[in-house]
Amino acid sequence: MIRQPHFKQFMLLFFLLVSSYAWSQSKKDSLLTVIESNGFNDSTCNDLIWVYIFNQPDSAIYFGKRGLEWAEATGSQKFIGTIYNRIGVAYDIKSMPDSALFWYNLALKQARNQKNKKTEGGALNNIGLIYWNLGKAEKAIDYYIRSAEIFEEIGNQMGLGNTYNNIALILHEDKQSEKSLRYHRQALQVRKEIDHQYGIAASYANLAQVFLYSKNPDVDSAEHYLNLAIPIKQELNDQYGLARAFHSLSDVYLARGEFDAALESFYRTLRIQKAIGNSEGYAST
Repeated sequence: MIRQPHFKQFMLLFFLLVSSYAWSQSKKDSLLTVIESNGFNDSTCNDLIWVYIFNQPDSAIYFGKRGLEWAEATGSQKFIGTIYNRIGVAYDIKSMPDSALFWYNLALKQARNQKNKKTEGGALNNIGLIYWNLGKAEKAIDYYIRSAEIFEEIGNQMGLGNTYNNIALILHEDKQSEKSLRYHRQALQVRKEIDHQYGIAASYANLAQVFLYSKNPDVDSAEHYLNLAIPIKQELNDQYGLARAFHSLSDVYLARGEFDAALESFYRTLRIQKAIGNSEGYAST
């Protein structure tokens, strides 16, 4: 059995609910100016939480709680579930799973009360992630399956593909390779239907991981999927993903005894890791 490198990827929380995009300091300043002039409203509150959530989670929590006070004072219920969810994400980023679970469960309850299926599916997904990180695979999968059912019901293909992907990753960790492959293929099919190139490349790479780092490795299949993933990752400039893919490709070559090719692939991995400043990955390679 080929030993899998330690590349546990942090699953970007809440990416099922909104698209991920970069926010500049000027955007933060603009939102703060709007709030100072006009006070809180649903939209500015949620945007403000989001701009702080990954770099300054304490600020995100502060503005989230201010937003809840505003919602209570005005009787606005529309975005309360989303605010609960985002506060949960902030606590999760701070590595406070108990607090994150508290807020995610509030989001889940609010979403169900308002019959907001999108927020309900996202909250279930985030709860699943908590249990996965706590090592409770069976419980995590249960929440992910419930989330997938909702995303399928409302036609949220992005959420559905990501949820299938998460289930597959857990099953692979649990050494259930055949089940993992089945869910990865389902994720790939959904991602192809919506032409989600980043997701397609990730699914190809994840399929390769299962074929390569299982009890009975299939290096030919692993190489096939890596060769599908790499050009897309290059097109997307996904340097972190490329480093992972080339690292796996070097293991394919090692398994075949093709040491020169393995060494070349290792060097490509090292160059990418160094270029992106990933010292942890650089050392492990």
